[in-house]
Amino acid sequence: MSSGSEDSSPPMSHGDWRDWVRANHARALGAARRILNDPQDAEDAVQEAFFNAYCKVGSFPGDRPFLAWVLWFVKYASLNVYHKNGRQALLPPPDDPGDDARDIRASEKKALEGLRTLVEGLPSPFDRNLKSYYFDERSVKEIAKEEQVCVGTIQWRLDRGRELLRERVSIQDAPW
Repeated sequence: MSSGSEDSSPPMSHGDWRDWVRANHARALGAARRILNDPQDAEDAVQEAFFNAYCKVGSFPGDRPFLAWVLWFVKYASLNVYHKNGRQALLPPPDDPGDDARDIRASEKKALEGLRTLVEGLPSPFDRNLKSYYFDERSVKEIAKEEQVCVGTIQWRLDRGRELLRERVSIQDAPW
């Protein structure tokens, strides 16, 4: 099998997969870097995507080029890393590495209260959906069922709500 990126059939043997990854690693890494600024995060996302694609290669639909199918995994692995890092970035680091757990919990609580204030200032339904997703830790599917809308609508509302939050934070200083 050729390791070119235009092939629409997946590499099925271990050796073919290894050759395919070597031939297409740079393209996948470039796609991840367009989402993630950190080179190590991009590399981690690409590795996760290649692993997931390898595990699911038997379910490749064959309706598009194999590279496009794998880049779908790269996109979602990168978005997962971005989302995970975005959540961590909301919590300010402790002032002193020697802070005890109580002080860290207090700073986390202050950061979450500030974030909650920002979210509550958003128009409905963005505020409601963001609170359900982040503070109540409910899934998109659960929120969609409760709101009696499709999952795509909730995903759009979450994306738009995050965008509104970014605009709001850039306009004013965060309260924490």
